[in-house]
Amino acid sequence: MENWIVFSFLSGLIFAIVNTIDKYKVFDSINLSHPVFCIFAGFSNLILGLLFISFFPIQDTHYTNILLGICTGILQGISIGLMFKALSQNEVTRVVPIYQTYPIYVLIIALIFLNESLSYLHILSIFLMLVGGILATIEFKKKMNFSNGLMILILILASMSMAISHIFIKTLTEEFSTLQIYGLRGIGLSIPLVLPFSSKSNIKKFYIFLKDWKSSRFMFLAETVGAFLGLVLIILALNSGPVSLVASISSGTRPIFVIIIGLFLSLIGKKIKEKFDIYNGLIKISSAIFVGLGILLVSINI
Repeated sequence: MENWIVFSFLSGLIFAIVNTIDKYKVFDSINLSHPVFCIFAGFSNLILGLLFISFFPIQDTHYTNILLGICTGILQGISIGLMFKALSQNEVTRVVPIYQTYPIYVLIIALIFLNESLSYLHILSIFLMLVGGILATIEFKKKMNFSNGLMILILILASMSMAISHIFIKTLTEEFSTLQIYGLRGIGLSIPLVLPFSSKSNIKKFYIFLKDWKSSRFMFLAETVGAFLGLVLIILALNSGPVSLVASISSGTRPIFVIIIGLFLSLIGKKIKEKFDIYNGLIKISSAIFVGLGILLVSINI
């Protein structure tokens, strides 16, 4: 198996763990506000970004490449911020499959602008993942209906922003090392995550949360350590793999892992805000199956 496939697969697993910690240990258990969450993630990425740029300075490149790297971070910051908003108010097993449909946008952009060639099987696999994402929006209460329309719109915008950032990262792999890209991305990502929420009240709440290590350790584990490892794996995968397939595998595996983790936590008696009754459970499992079939088709045709 190609290394970039392994890197993409592992990235999906790590980000699934990150999303699960964010939802159950940060939003639900600690009840952290969305602004403070964004400020923490923004400052965390800014510090790491500045460190990597300091240790691995950029030389002999046009300033437009540096701006492109920062813009990559800005796009991901917008995407992640919107996803955080949806995650704070909705089940992680519904948010992640919809958010992870961004490979369909990557596919369209890659075919038009990067001249990537994909087989019909590859295209079918990506559409299967899209179907899986749509299934995740269906919710059974007394009758079947679709989840909150505003949430879906937010996640579509977040997904499109993430797709464009992946195209930018693919371009940057020809100019910079993995850690240099991470550095530029971290600087850019802090802009939409910190600046919109930098009120005196939010900064004070952030400082109080930061000092409470018993609570903030989960955020540090997920959004500093976990997100760093997940993104580095994505960049390594993009060094040698097609952007549309890297995006498909890394994003496609994440909903499966999230649902598996959620089911496991429910089975061992953890109190989580997830509906795993017969109808909603089948919908979520079906969503994961469609995504899994898409990944399988990608793998057997490489």
